[in-house]
Amino acid sequence: MATQYGTNGNDVIDGTTGNDTLYGLDGDDIISGYAGNDILKGGDGNDTLKGGNGDDTLYGGAGNDTLFGGAGNDYLSGGAGDDIMRGHDGDDTYIVDSANDMVYETLDAGIDRVNAYVDYTLGANVENLYLYDTAVKGTGNSLDNELVGNGNANTLYGLGGNDTLRGGNGDDILKGYADNDILYGGAGRDFLYGGDGNDTLYGEKGNDYLNGGAGQDSFVFSHTGEANADKIADFSHDASDTIVLKDILDGATDGSIEGLTFDGTVLDDDCYFEGDGFTGNGAEDSGIYYDTANGNVWYNPTTGEGGDSVKICTLIGVPGAIATLLDSADITYSA
Repeated sequence: MATQYGTNGNDVIDGTTGNDTLYGLDGDDIISGYAGNDILKGGDGNDTLKGGNGDDTLYGGAGNDTLFGGAGNDYLSGGAGDDIMRGHDGDDTYIVDSANDMVYETLDAGIDRVNAYVDYTLGANVENLYLYDTAVKGTGNSLDNELVGNGNANTLYGLGGNDTLRGGNGDDILKGYADNDILYGGAGRDFLYGGDGNDTLYGEKGNDYLNGGAGQDSFVFSHTGEANADKIADFSHDASDTIVLKDILDGATDGSIEGLTFDGTVLDDDCYFEGDGFTGNGAEDSGIYYDTANGNVWYNPTTGEGGDSVKICTLIGVPGAIATLLDSADITYSA
């Protein structure tokens, strides 16, 4: 183990086989950690940092720096300037705070993550992207990505792969595009677009707009009431889309709602489903209602039109004939 400091000039600093802490200070320095879990800090100047083997932490500092993580689970932060960062083997984390920062990874060399403070598109062989600070945009690649927003209004694009997009607390736009994606709106008024593939959309809190796109899509609701009622733009019975009610049916267990029956007399011109596969309050069964006049879907834990009814979502642009729109395969529940 060693702690070494450079000078104000252009230094070459080599570590040991232990866990070293190496400081370049000013100048254009070359710092190599070699074996061990090392901490390398370039300081000012255009520095080159090489972690080597071990789980290393590399800080470029000011200047246009080049960082090599090497083997191990490394943390690479270029700092101010336009930096080049290469992780290699291991599960590496990169800090990107300049639009001109470059991240390079090796194929099948771990699950890697970029923490971005600017608009950013993942390069090849990097799996995950987390956005920080402001209302920035994040774009995936052809891999199975996880894209995570922050507390501001973010835009997330999954592109190829089976992606997971998480919106955060702002008014976000999430687009999965190709393959089978999972989209979580989070808090806020979000816009979720599944795109091609069999996608799963969670509007979560807030009045969200959900569009599954092509494929057999699932729209999951775990929050009810006007403040959380979402709009589904393209629900299709023919495409085998599904509305999933999660954690809002008393006494339910995972599975399909069995024994749904149609009764057009309960709410006049509205449409009523009563399910024997789950229970509500007291001895009565719960009710799922679809209003053909406005497309609203309601859940009533005690049946009837009483004050216990809560709004789940609104179906936009669907046929009014409930007999051809919904059946027992269109609504499922999970605990």
